Amino acid sequence: MREYRILHLEDSHSDADVIKRVLLKANLNFQYFFADDKESFIRGLTDFKPDVILCDHALPQFDSVMAFDIYKEMKFEIPFILVTGSVSEEYAVEMIKKGIDDYLLKTNLQRLPQAIKSAFDKRENEKKIKEGIKKLENSESRMKEAQKIAHLGNWELDFETRIGIWSDETCRIYGLSPEDNKQTFEIWISFIHPDDLEYVMKIVNETQKTLVVSKMNHRIVLKDGTIKHVTSESKFNIDSTGKPIGIYGIVHDITERKKAEESLRQSETNLLAIFENTNTGFLLLDTLFNIISFNNQINHFAKILFGFELQGKQNLISLLLPERQKEFAGMFSAVIKGNNINNETSYPLTDGSIIWYHLSGNCVLDTNGKAVGICLAINDITEKKEAEQKLEQQNKELAISNTELEQFAYVASHDLQEPLRMVSSFLNLLEKRMDGQLDETNRQYIDFAVDGTRRMKSLIMALLEYSRVGTNKEDFAPVDLNEVVQYVTNVLDENIKKNTALITFKFLPVITANKTLITHLFLNLVNNALKYHGDKEPVIEIGSTEDKDWYIFYVKDNGIGIDPKFFDKIFIIFQRLHNKSEYSGTGIGLAICKKIVEIHKGKIWVESEPGKGSTFYFSIPETKHNA
Repeated sequence: MREYRILHLEDSHSDADVIKRVLLKANLNFQYFFADDKESFIRGLTDFKPDVILCDHALPQFDSVMAFDIYKEMKFEIPFILVTGSVSEEYAVEMIKKGIDDYLLKTNLQRLPQAIKSAFDKRENEKKIKEGIKKLENSESRMKEAQKIAHLGNWELDFETRIGIWSDETCRIYGLSPEDNKQTFEIWISFIHPDDLEYVMKIVNETQKTLVVSKMNHRIVLKDGTIKHVTSESKFNIDSTGKPIGIYGIVHDITERKKAEESLRQSETNLLAIFENTNTGFLLLDTLFNIISFNNQINHFAKILFGFELQGKQNLISLLLPERQKEFAGMFSAVIKGNNINNETSYPLTDGSIIWYHLSGNCVLDTNGKAVGICLAINDITEKKEAEQKLEQQNKELAISNTELEQFAYVASHDLQEPLRMVSSFLNLLEKRMDGQLDETNRQYIDFAVDGTRRMKSLIMALLEYSRVGTNKEDFAPVDLNEVVQYVTNVLDENIKKNTALITFKFLPVITANKTLITHLFLNLVNNALKYHGDKEPVIEIGSTEDKDWYIFYVKDNGIGIDPKFFDKIFIIFQRLHNKSEYSGTGIGLAICKKIVEIHKGKIWVESEPGKGSTFYFSIPETKHNA
């Protein structure tokens, strides 16, 4: 991509910033030098070596005329474009006469990127033309080379000798060696494509009678069978008596251009085929909402909506149901005023069913910016809407089911505690009443039973805690996680000191969350890191990163680690990796963490190796909050 070196003479930094943004938005690749007075302008010319100059008109003690005079004195031949807030038409014309390339007002900056490209290309073309002319003047071989580059040859035919002299490029166009530059009229005729021969001979015969300049496009067939497209122009050489004594002209190989034109025609055909066969209906209306043009899909929609195909010049509003005409007339009128539409709506069919479609439209403007019509794009989204409605209903049913399950878990776990208390109490009474009568084995049995009720109670309490997570109805609100983590460390202070643990956390963001649940989440993760530290003093790091629209949080420890094969198991309720003699617990903590994260529409996962610590990650949708 071409890179422009732009020297900008401007006394307003804000205007300069606007211009740079316009150029960047247009994907212009450039380096930029800002000058706001005569000294910095001259420094930019000498040190920056620009290839494009943008110049404001009036600056303090300096203006565009003075700048252009310096530009000419230093013999620069690069684009000089006047970009100013206000200037008279006469002044702009006078500056163009002096030699600037273009001018535009700051209210029309959208034209600036193309103006730079055009001015640069113009200067480049002028430079090439000057160089070409100089080369042609200095050397005939350079002229021949230029003809070769342009695929443009020249020739002349003497009527007396009937011998024609062809230039090197003419010979190359006809597939001949430059040494074979002497050819007869008959030889030239032999190259004409058979299907074009009649056309060519007709023009040749007519011009011999009228002696006018002739122009024609035709095909030639080379000796190897290659077919080329050429355009030629010829003029008669007249002597002093008015008698034609010869003819001369040029021949231009336009084969590549013809191929490009054919490719463009094919591309247009392909686009038309896509236009006519797409599932999107396209409709063009005039400003009175009369139908101008449409594709096949629109006719398909018309058959569904109206029961017949559309015809040109029909008024679309009049085809709609009377109760919907005012709605659509208002909608289309808004588009004419520049308010594009992009919405979903429904329409009743004659059989009583409903069709849903997505409708988008924008105003069509002429070259003067005047509204001349509306372009509409219509898609049938009935299946999508029905699927959404079905999913919405399923979600409602699922929510009801989840609520019932949570209530059941809560009631069941609550009601189970009473029988357990009775069993435990009567076992204790039995042990006291039978004191002295129980041998060691019977006493052990009672201990086993009491311990079983105790563990059952722990499981019931864990189940109760798990069910309560889903019933927390606290509103989602901005939550400062720095405060949350500080609270968690305060709660666990005794455990932290007991294990001589080091906990660090980097600055954490404010998120939208249920504060109670998110606090419970951090409490569980940090507590686990303290619990499973092994023989090492716990070192725990809490932090976050950002990934597109998500916050990614992590709690990292240096503990005993987890075998990767258990990564999924640890988040399932009541799943434990260690027996109770090694580590206490019910296997409910990480299941609660998973549920809390899912309530916040996120995910939780772990990365770990045995003996190398664990890092628990969880994601929360990102929401920006003002400080």
